[in-house]
Amino acid sequence: HRHTSLNFFTSLIDNDITPGRLRGLFVSQDENDIRRLLRNASVLRLTEEHNKSDIEAYTSHWSSKIVLKFGIPDVTLEHIKAVVLGGCEGMILFAKLVLTNLHDQVSRDKLFQELQPDTFPKGFEQAYSRIVNRILTNPKDSEREITQKLLGWIVSAKRPLKWHEIQGAVSINTKDKSVDFDTSHLAIDIRDLCGSLVDVLPGDRVQLVHETAKFYLIHNNYVEIHIEEYRLAVLCMKYLTFDCFDPDAPEESIKEYLMNGSYAFQDYSVLHWVDHLDQVLRFLDTNNVSTFNLLGPAVDEFYDTYGVGELETDEIPPKLRERWDSIKGINYIENLLLLLSHTRKSRAADDQLSGFGDLGKVINRNRQLLENLNRSTTLTAASRQQLERYYGNNWNKCPRHKCFYFHEGFPDTTRLSNHVSRHEKPFCCTEFSCPRIHLGFSTEKELKKHMTLQHPDPAAFAGRFPKIKPPAAKYQCTECSKEFIRAYSLNVHIRTHANDRRFVCRFCTKSFVRKFDCGRHEENLHPEKKLEMGSDSVSMTSSPLPDGTILGTTE
Repeated sequence: HRHTSLNFFTSLIDNDITPGRLRGLFVSQDENDIRRLLRNASVLRLTEEHNKSDIEAYTSHWSSKIVLKFGIPDVTLEHIKAVVLGGCEGMILFAKLVLTNLHDQVSRDKLFQELQPDTFPKGFEQAYSRIVNRILTNPKDSEREITQKLLGWIVSAKRPLKWHEIQGAVSINTKDKSVDFDTSHLAIDIRDLCGSLVDVLPGDRVQLVHETAKFYLIHNNYVEIHIEEYRLAVLCMKYLTFDCFDPDAPEESIKEYLMNGSYAFQDYSVLHWVDHLDQVLRFLDTNNVSTFNLLGPAVDEFYDTYGVGELETDEIPPKLRERWDSIKGINYIENLLLLLSHTRKSRAADDQLSGFGDLGKVINRNRQLLENLNRSTTLTAASRQQLERYYGNNWNKCPRHKCFYFHEGFPDTTRLSNHVSRHEKPFCCTEFSCPRIHLGFSTEKELKKHMTLQHPDPAAFAGRFPKIKPPAAKYQCTECSKEFIRAYSLNVHIRTHANDRRFVCRFCTKSFVRKFDCGRHEENLHPEKKLEMGSDSVSMTSSPLPDGTILGTTE
């Protein structure tokens, strides 16, 4: 895939450094095939020396925290720094895993055990091993069990789960079809349970510290991916058949469900139940059907609740029908395949909530009510704080299920409206002062027309304006036939023929045809005398032309 991707992107980029040209930055390990594909590109190689100072600063910071926590001598601080820097080989992730694991130890004795040469990890495999060994040998059974469950969810999730979604999922009771957030939510932070295996990102999104952590957990069977996919599929489908998703539920009941956190897990489950079910189908066969014993009841109940519209069995896609042929002994397989086929087809045809059918109407109803609460002036501060525990801070969600903001949301309706307009009219003006920077156009053609009419590029008009022709001459000299536009210019010209130098310098005997020339002469040659006189008047004499006419006596 990387060969295809690189060929595609490099085909778009010319080997041209002219400003404004498309550029590309590729970040990768030094692999032979990538090196060949980018043989003409400039390469910046990063080595251990480039981030050595960063790792040293990071190590010093965490070593000091460890020393402070356990009250150990400073010589131990230097030892911790030495062993971590000696083993990280330029990889800050290794330093992070080791240092946070040391900090999370519960006693000095455990800390010193981790620092022993035969225990201290060498490489990522052993670093992950030390962390997993600590959290999964937790003497508290309840914490160990919930940690195992959370790791399974995080590894199998189709996107990073938010902390309030995890809390909502933990609070689901599939037996009595209820969500008891206040009683069942976790009173301990996820980092205290899963240690440095997880990171909590902005927006309270929880994910593994690195993709290698996922590989380690699956490869070493700490997480059985087919079991976790099955558990999440069943959890999502059963949850979506609870009474809180009844399309005929009265508004007062919905408000009550909202206020007790019943919808904390709805954004994830409504979108991804089908993804988990699809993954389970890959593992399902007649030999292991007992492993997935809860799947059949969940599928049948979901099918009975939401149906598949008018989809018939013979409309199931060929690939799914092939799968059906290999596992026909499972009695609920037809309903399962119909659900998959109908859901994929309807979502492909409609990327809005209406693509979810009746379930989409329920989700839209729940969201609208929550948005109305957000704008309500009667919502108390305590109630708002409680709702934020259940649903986070962004209650205004995009209705398009393929969009990141379908689950991420916005804090207010204004930003949501601006965002939705980009879906509906995605071609936006780039001029900051233009109102169409937020409300765009439906097509690129409309945008180009707008730019041409409202924000034309001056450079585009260079050379296109017609040359301005001087007006035709109206006055002609009778002596030399020279033409002039104005009568005054003709009169001045005629003086040159008559040698009429009527403007005389006040400080010398030199005379001029034009008053301007005389004034400039006085300014340049007699500045001191002109300043003393305090007048800018120019003396003038009148002399007749050869025909006796006197032209102008003042200027």
